[in-house]
Amino acid sequence: DQAGWNILNTGVEVDLHDLAIEAKDSVYMVGDEGTILRFNGLKFSAEISNTSVDLRAAFVPPGSIPLAAGKGGQVLKRSGGQWVASPAASKIDIEDIWGTSSNFIVAVGTNGSILLSTGVKWMSQTSNDVKARDLHAVWGTSSNNVYCVGDQGVVIHYNGKKWTQASTEGPLNTTTAMYALWGSISGEEVSAFTAGAGGAMLDYADGLWRDHRSGPDVAIYSVSSASGSDFMAVGEKGLVMRWSATKGWTGLASETTTDLNGVHAVDGSYWVVGDDGVALTVDEDNRVNGKDSGTSKSLNDIDGYGDLVLSVGDSGKILRLSDGVFAAEQSGTISRLRGVSVGANGAWAVGDGGVLLLRGEAGKWTTQVVPTSNNLRAISVNGQNVWAVGDHGVVLYYDGNEWAREYESPGDFLYGVFSAGELTLAVGWQGLVLRREDDQWIPEDSGTVNVLESITGQAGSAVWVVGRNGTALRRR
Repeated sequence: DQAGWNILNTGVEVDLHDLAIEAKDSVYMVGDEGTILRFNGLKFSAEISNTSVDLRAAFVPPGSIPLAAGKGGQVLKRSGGQWVASPAASKIDIEDIWGTSSNFIVAVGTNGSILLSTGVKWMSQTSNDVKARDLHAVWGTSSNNVYCVGDQGVVIHYNGKKWTQASTEGPLNTTTAMYALWGSISGEEVSAFTAGAGGAMLDYADGLWRDHRSGPDVAIYSVSSASGSDFMAVGEKGLVMRWSATKGWTGLASETTTDLNGVHAVDGSYWVVGDDGVALTVDEDNRVNGKDSGTSKSLNDIDGYGDLVLSVGDSGKILRLSDGVFAAEQSGTISRLRGVSVGANGAWAVGDGGVLLLRGEAGKWTTQVVPTSNNLRAISVNGQNVWAVGDHGVVLYYDGNEWAREYESPGDFLYGVFSAGELTLAVGWQGLVLRREDDQWIPEDSGTVNVLESITGQAGSAVWVVGRNGTALRRR
């Protein structure tokens, strides 16, 4: 009510799964063990359902009688104060039910099941989903425009003649089960949302379903760009996402659940590295292929310039990519290497304990003297200038001659740094973003408290920042 939410005593202890509002003094709720409750605006009363199966769905079609449905394909109709069974199927569980009238009702459920009733009997429909994913919710605007959603973010549309899988945009569409769906109509405008596991949401507008948030509830560890309109991000549990100016973020099937830690664009494709030596490529057609890195050590970053592409990882591992094949280079350290940056004037790597390496001729790496023993997490080369960042907010600067400590903030942690043209930024703990201006590091408001893991961009173009809890930020 206007004062807020009130806790009501239903009088039962079973799980309740759905509700349907006939009027404000006539609300039906259904749940396990055949439970059906009716709320008259003041109190609840239990109704005799004449079934003991778990009920998952309730709905009152406009101008018609209340319906309930659940396991074993059971559908119940309330008539004359009594609930009467009208089984729609026998080998499925119905998860949701919706309709425009008693002459057009849709039920959806397990194994991609879609059932349609025109008032006489239930007819099985072909979903055209080859994976036959469980469907959990259904809603529409008319008998010629119906949507249902389910496991792995599947969205299926009915145009009055047939059911087809609808396209969606964003990283959630292949990873997250969607459990709820509803919308509204205002004139010719239709707005709708579907919601699911981990707080995932898609919204519907202008005939298209899009991610309502920047990403899924997993950490995004690295981002790279092939151009100002093409970015790739990778992260926890095999997450691979691609952004384009026309489609936004799109999730790709990586076929791995291993954490992916680094990504870099190479000749129009992307190379990805991760834990346990995992290596992948993503081509221009979004095909993801596994590659042999030659190591089982976790690889933490990858970067390149021209023909020189390098990846670094645990136990001082450094790999050079040449003609699609990785070859090991001797780093001279057993410390975990966390970041690598390659520029026209050389290649640098950083790691735990303040380790900072410079690559010389013939792939020989030498340890550099730096004024910190803090873990260094990332490094960025911009011409003769180089910046390295790490724990306790340390920022190191190399002017072409020596390394100096340029900034420090005990308690803060910096995980990413980016420099191109006149713009230099560092990102890290609890949404921290720092911009270098006149040799000073000035905070910028990121709008988030999530940990920021990586940053990339191109001179004169947008900059992308990614991080934990599916965070993706764009700086214009």
